[in-house]
Amino acid sequence: TDDPIVIDIPYQKWNFLVFNYGGNKVDLFMNGEIIYTQEFTNQMPIFNVSDYISIGGNGTKGAIQKIGYCPKTLSKTSITSLYNMKMFQTQLLPTYLLK
Repeated sequence: TDDPIVIDIPYQKWNFLVFNYGGNKVDLFMNGEIIYTQEFTNQMPIFNVSDYISIGGNGTKGAIQKIGYCPKTLSKTSITSLYNMKMFQTQLLPTYLLK
């Protein structure tokens, strides 16, 4: 989309963001809940090495601790379970999802 997606993230709190691609849409989850869905009418966009995601803006406070990649589309239940199980651990994705 040409319009940026702006979300408010609570300060002083660990947050778990997931971009989940599947079919003709992408869901954005924050802390186990869907907060935004983008549907594509023709096909999913093709991403290039030069594409980027911008996080932050004026007065941004905080840091990104880890970024993980899962080669599978996850169910809402899986994402919620990952959030609930891993919010106090350092490894965010179980090894069986990384294969």
